[in-house]
This record gives sequence, structure tokens and C-alpha cells, in this order.
Amino acid sequence: MSEIYRNNVAHGALIGDKHTWRDWRLVPKNKLVVAKPDLPDNGITVPGRNGDIYSRKAMTGDVVYGTRKGTWEFRVENRNSTAVVYSEILDYIHGQELTVILDDDRYFYYKGELQVDDWTPEQVRDTLRLHYKLQPFKMERDSSLEPWLWDPFDFEQGIIRDYGELTVDGTLELVIPGRRLQVCPGIYATGTVSVTYGGATYTLVSGKWNYFDAICLGEGEHTLLFTGDGTVSVDYRGGRL
Repeated sequence: MSEIYRNNVAHGALIGDKHTWRDWRLVPKNKLVVAKPDLPDNGITVPGRNGDIYSRKAMTGDVVYGTRKGTWEFRVENRNSTAVVYSEILDYIHGQELTVILDDDRYFYYKGELQVDDWTPEQVRDTLRLHYKLQPFKMERDSSLEPWLWDPFDFEQGIIRDYGELTVDGTLELVIPGRRLQVCPGIYATGTVSVTYGGATYTLVSGKWNYFDAICLGEGEHTLLFTGDGTVSVDYRGGRL
């Protein structure tokens, strides 16, 4: 293994608060990727009709995806005895629901259950496999209310979101670039403020988080028009496949 890999810790993953290389000296045999989500087979056969009717959008108006399932395979550079390292990994990962951030996709996180396979002894380096069952959408690491930082920002995929404590003095127009996942943002208001979206206007309850089923943002740009006197904070976190 080259010193470049040791220093840059490339192609690993942060699982919860543990990094596959820094904490456990696991080296992926292949670049880590997450499998695409399953599409449930919900075709309905109708006698006398050509082809099946698919109802993936029947309930929500959008495609409903299944779980992302797959396996990552690592070579192990032992720091301690096999039993010690294996137990550390089992204690932390096996059967737990955790977040996963890939080194090669640092702007998003996945969430789901991970399982540890048997430790496989080999001549050069032992092998360990981790199985994952993750939610279909990967989410932006930071919400629109968390501090925006230059250093970790991804200029290819990142969107600058700074929607906290915005002053409404008459009117305020907020444009939110949405992602693939439909998200209904929370809106916290102080003072007397209303919000208009999609031609409808909603009064915001001051001092509480407000959620509206009709304000649910998917792909594209969405304009929220605030009217009144006070402040608003919009909690939005985008998700994509």
C-alpha cells in the first residue's frame, strides 16, 4: 500500500463516527459504490389487455423505491489480533442502523442497516465483508440551517443553502433549488408572517415549526414568497438517488 493512500485515506467510508481505514485499517478491494435502489415489481395483469399496469405512482404521485442492498469487501491490515479487531467492528456495526458517507461522495450520506460477514483468513491479508441495506435516497449532509463552510463544499454537486433567520420586512422571496426527493420543509416564524406557494397563501404560527402538505418540494426551483413583519427559518435537506 502506498503512502499516498495512507495519507489521503481515499475510497473508504465513514460509518457512523468510525472510518473504515482510520479506525479499523480496512482497505476496500474495489472502489466503494452503493447499489441502485430496488424497484418493487407491482405490475397488475389485466385479462384482455396488452402488457401489465404498473402502479408505482398510485399512492404518492411519484415512484416508490425499495432498499439499496449490496456488499463491500475489504482487505484487513491488522493492528491488533484478529479477535480484537473483529469484535470492535461487530460491536459497532453488526445489525445497527447507521449513516454512511463515502470518501468519493462526501456531500451526501446514506442511512440504513449494516451487517458484518465472517472474517475470512487469507495468505496475504484477511478479508472482511460488510453487507448493507440502505434507504433509497442519499441525503445532503447539511440542512439549510447548519453553518455553510467553504472547505467541505462540493462545487460540482453542492448547493449553498442559508435559510436561517431571514428577515421579512414587507415581502421576502426565497428560491429553493430542489432535488429528486419530495421534501416538505419546516418553516419557523417569529412575528406576523404568511407564505405563498403555488398560488395559495398560508398563515405561519409564530414560535412554532409549520409544515404544509401542499409545500412539498421536488426537482427544480421553488419560490416561497413571505409577507409580513418578522423572521423565518426554512429547514430543508435535499435528497437524490
